[in-house]
Amino acid sequence: MHSSSDVRPFTPSRHWREDWPYDEETVVQARASVTGTAADRAVNSFHASLTAVPDAEVADGTSVHYWGGYTAETSKAADGDGWQILLKSAGEDGIGSVMGATEDLVEALRAGAGDVRLTWHEMAATRADGT
Repeated sequence: MHSSSDVRPFTPSRHWREDWPYDEETVVQARASVTGTAADRAVNSFHASLTAVPDAEVADGTSVHYWGGYTAETSKAADGDGWQILLKSAGEDGIGSVMGATEDLVEALRAGAGDVRLTWHEMAATRADGT
């Protein structure tokens, strides 16, 4: 891995782990910002391990993939520099699924060569669609 890479695991706050305002109808989520000269290749590598959802109802320019109990919504960063990946899950195992997703992303980004940087953002819990 290139020496300028910085890919650290997601370390959530206690508040993020305890924020379940809608019980099992709560969607927990974390957003990853992936930048660097090898970001495109690294994000494609992550997607290769997931299943695409080509007919997902999301904004133009956003792709949706899933694996197990989580989804990954990926779009170009607003400034065009890198990618934003929203990892999310709901239900009884929502936090475990999102934590597994963060580990999968870290593993995929570390496996590639080149300059990659990963920044994590905790996202507020929301109510699951359809409730």
